[in-house]
This record gives sequence, C-alpha cells and structure tokens, in this order.
Amino acid sequence: MKAVLPSEFEKKGDFDKMKQTKEIMSLKELAEYMGLSVATIYRGVEKRQIPAAKVGKQWRFHKDTIDLWLAGKMTAGFSDPGYLQELQIKARLAEK
Repeated sequence: MKAVLPSEFEKKGDFDKMKQTKEIMSLKELAEYMGLSVATIYRGVEKRQIPAAKVGKQWRFHKDTIDLWLAGKMTAGFSDPGYLQELQIKARLAEK
C-alpha cells in the first residue's frame, strides 16, 4: 500500500480528502461505517467473525480488509467463484 503524505494532498488541494480517508478504524468508527451497533461489532470480533487486530486493550480494523471481507460475504451466494478474486485484484490495482 502506498502511503500518501500530507504534502501530496496539499499540492493537489485535496487536504480535506486526506481527513476523510481513514485506513485504520476504531470499533465505534467501524460500527458507524457498517451501520451496526457497537455491541454487534464487538460480538462479531469476539466470535472471530470480523477481521480485527487488538492493539493494547482496543480493537482496530483495516478498512481495505473490512471491504474485502464484506465483498466476500456479499458474493458468497454467487455462482462465479472468481468474482471475489477479481475484486481483490481491482483493490490492489487501485492502491498503486
């Protein structure tokens, strides 16, 4: 993943975009992002159903990982097994 420096955003005039782009989310931020309660997210994490990393006593979530995980959940019923792989490739290409 390519890091974007604040100076790059300033040059492009997209400083506000940098504020909106959050790669790592807290439990509360993920709940808001997914439109679920904090308790629902916490239960999913505790049951190891949602990909997460524990940092100290707090859970953290990588947005790209969550997006791919959700795409896998949404495409689970599709007959095309290559669809998720295609999404993953597109996500990697978008990072470059």
